[in-house]
Amino acid sequence: MSKEELNDFANPRKFSLQALVEVADLNMERIRFVWTKLWRELSAHFEDVGSHPNLHVVIFAIDSLR
Repeated sequence: MSKEELNDFANPRKFSLQALVEVADLNMERIRFVWTKLWRELSAHFEDVGSHPNLHVVIFAIDSLR
């Protein structure tokens, strides 16, 4: 869903991206095995977002992951 929202390069929605950031934050305390599997999926999406053509989206994603 987040990828679909970000397809509009001029005016991308960041709602689902923010939800993924919250999922990552809330699950950091899980055991390493579970967190590794979860992060493998999330990090691939964050890599795509980090190369988004809209600089505002890139900055939002990087700031959110801090």
